[in-house]
This record gives sequence, C-alpha cells and structure tokens, in this order.
Amino acid sequence: MTGKIFRSTLAASLTVLLASLLVITGCLYTYFGTVREQQLQTELTLAAAAVEADGADYLVRVRDTAERLTWVASDGTVLYDTRADTQPMENHGQREEIREALILGKGHAVRYSDTLSQQTLYAAQRLADGTVLRVSSAQYSVWVLVLQALQPVALMMLLAFILAMALASRVARQLVEPINAIDLNDPAGSETYEELTPLLSKLRSQQRQIQRQMRDLKRRQEEFTAITENMSEGFLVIDQETRVLTYNSAVLRLLYAQSAQPPMVLDDVFARLDEKRLLALLSVLARTAAENGTQVFLFTCGARERLLLDKLGEPYTRLDWPSARK
Repeated sequence: MTGKIFRSTLAASLTVLLASLLVITGCLYTYFGTVREQQLQTELTLAAAAVEADGADYLVRVRDTAERLTWVASDGTVLYDTRADTQPMENHGQREEIREALILGKGHAVRYSDTLSQQTLYAAQRLADGTVLRVSSAQYSVWVLVLQALQPVALMMLLAFILAMALASRVARQLVEPINAIDLNDPAGSETYEELTPLLSKLRSQQRQIQRQMRDLKRRQEEFTAITENMSEGFLVIDQETRVLTYNSAVLRLLYAQSAQPPMVLDDVFARLDEKRLLALLSVLARTAAENGTQVFLFTCGARERLLLDKLGEPYTRLDWPSARK
C-alpha cells in the first residue's frame, strides 16, 4: 500500500510540475513577445524621427544595430536597408506592413520561417514625405527557446524529481502509519486522521457483529455439548480425512475404560487414508485395544488393513463374509 501511494503521489507531483512548466513557459513567451512588440514600436518611433531629420545618414550610422531598418519609397522601392544591398531586393509595396503603413500610417506583421524555426516581427511607419520606415526583429519559437534552455531546465527537473520523491515518500509514510497503528480490538481508541473515521466506524460495527456471532456460536456449542455429554451412547464425528471433529465422554469411556468394554465397530472408515497414515493409526488402535481390553471389529472391503497388521505383527482374527469369498 505504501508503494502504491508513493507512486501515485510521485506521478501526480511530476504531472503538476510538467503542466506548470508548460503553462509558465507559454505565459512568459506571450508576455515577453508583447513587451518586444512594444519595444520595437518605440524604436521605430525614434528611428522615424531620426530619418526624417537626417535621412539616409542616420541609417548608415546604425547599420550595426541589432534590429534591421528598411527605408521604402511610396511605390515600394527599397531605398536603404541596414542589413542587405538594395539592388537585388524586390519591390516591397505588397508587403502587409508596408501597405498598412501607406494607408493607415502604421503597419504590423508577423511572418514565420520554417527553415530557421523563428518568426520575424515587422513594424512600419509612414514618414512625412510619404516614404515608409520599417524595423524588424527576429523572435525564436517557444520550442527553440526551450531547447536553448534545456540544460538548466533538465537540472531543475532533476532537482524537482528528487524533491518530489522525498515528499512522496514522506506523505506515503504519514498516510500508512496511522492505518497500521489501528488497534483492531479497540478501533475507537486509535489516533488517526479525520479521513479514517468512516473506516473506524465500519471496523467497530464489524467487531460488534463478530462478538455477537461468537457469543451465539459459544451458546450453541454449549447447548450441543450439554446434549452430547448426557448421551449414554458414544458420539464421534470425523471428517473425510478421518480427522476427529468432536466427541463425547461416552466415547472416551468406550475407548479407554480399564474394565471390559463393549466392542468398537469401525465400518471401512480408513478407506481415504494413505498407507503411511493407516499404518500409524492401526498401530495406535491395536495398542489402545490391548491396553484397555477393548475388542475392535474392523469392517473393510480391501486387504490393506490385513497386510499392514501383518507388517506390524499385531494379532487379529480374520472373518470373511461368505459373499466376499472369491
């Protein structure tokens, strides 16, 4: 029971831990994604003001910054890009963020790259001269971030697993010890936790029922003994393996009386005994009959008893019924 409680508690703890890790990771990813979008918009606002003031000279000065800045004409032609040569670049007029900026003044877009397993955030703003300035920043997917943090996460999971094992073992012992300490003879006196109250109530009820049944059995046994002890006949009950189940005093007087006793009649009662048991029983029976002067009549359909008596060297008289002769 302790092992089962330990395994169940450990499994529940690990399940909650993994679920919590997934939920926290998702929440943090969403939160930092929102923060990053706000930062990107702030950088775009500052960069737009600088481009309006200094033009391409500002873009030349910030070529080595983390974010990519792209200056696009109103017809979609790329005027300047801080990361790539503008000559081979295609027209950007149909890009979602560019179209929104030209129409609404600001535009946003998110595009995912299956090859790089990352998505790119785009924010665009229309300038006073009708051109559009776009800033972009790469954002890795949540699974890539998890893989990057795999080592600290694995270490944390290992520590959490060890802690969960220790707590599960302690909880299992705390749950099982009060149950093992229950006194079945006095369940009401056992100190347990509240959840075991229904079990203790059932144990008390069952104990009272057993006590009533035992008193009833004792009363019936006394009645049975009173009846059999007042019988003048010998009363002996044996089972299928010839084990004695009950007897009365009259049987003892017949078997162990010192004076002459009526004969003991046994009608094929040893048929189910194996040879070893039968040999031992015949030896005891012969010795008891000799000591008490009791005559024993043993009726049998086979020759086992006669052969074993011969083996023991016990004297006997053989009587064959006429119908049994061959």
